[in-house]
Amino acid sequence: MTTQSTVRQEQLEEFAQAVELQNVATQECSASRHSDENPSRVNISLESGVLPLPDGINYRFSIKCDLASDSNDSVANLTASVIAKFSLQPGVDPDPTVLSAFGNTIGIMASYPYLRQIIHDMAARVGLQGLTLGLLKQGSETPIAVSMALPTPPSASN
Repeated sequence: MTTQSTVRQEQLEEFAQAVELQNVATQECSASRHSDENPSRVNISLESGVLPLPDGINYRFSIKCDLASDSNDSVANLTASVIAKFSLQPGVDPDPTVLSAFGNTIGIMASYPYLRQIIHDMAARVGLQGLTLGLLKQGSETPIAVSMALPTPPSASN
């Protein structure tokens, strides 16, 4: 999707006044654990897409977290996708760059708490209680921080 810098702030604000969030629905969630080690590193990717509709816009936001150990072995993979459905006032026909900029700013900020909760739940289901995605920081080189307050796995000597 296009960045906000190609859209004037007034265009984005005007469009934001013409839409309303109707629903955020989980489209996909999965978790797989490959090792009983606790991860020490997390690689996060966040993707988005937009589907304009006659009476609204659907945005799809997907997050993937690949967790690895100190030795770079895969520990777990967590994925989640949501569809954020926005209604659109009649007569509004937004430019594709405005749609994209809205998705990259307001749309993702509205949807990210849902993605974060799904990842947190999926991590707990595979024994990684305490994995928490931080706030989404737009414009940062590392837009998502991760907290891993994970329990210590039992050692073979116990």
